[in-house]
Amino acid sequence: MKSLLLDIYSNDKYRKGALGGISEKADEVLLVAIKDADGTIKEIPEGVTFYEPSYKKRPAVMLVKRNLFDGDRYMHLEPYEPESKKHYMMGGSYAHSSDSRVRRLFKYPLPIHDRNER
Repeated sequence: MKSLLLDIYSNDKYRKGALGGISEKADEVLLVAIKDADGTIKEIPEGVTFYEPSYKKRPAVMLVKRNLFDGDRYMHLEPYEPESKKHYMMGGSYAHSSDSRVRRLFKYPLPIHDRNER
């Protein structure tokens, strides 16, 4: 599986806000997929670096694109679980990378929606 390495940016004071989510346990994540506003999930573009996913060290995430009611687009990252019906919310951390391939997908750190209260 192709992936891009992202660094997690987090404040230790708020890191427990993820309630056991991936950003509470890891310092890096692997971006492996993109979920468009219509719900279609696709792998990230060709030509990216391969890293062997390791859930404990580098959990897999997907970029989620949503269209808001006022026409704005909202993007966030959430755990890569394509078949899951879980609903995630912001856990207090962000992720980004200085890799130019990541900057083609999004230009600023994105919130990690990894908090699940169920």
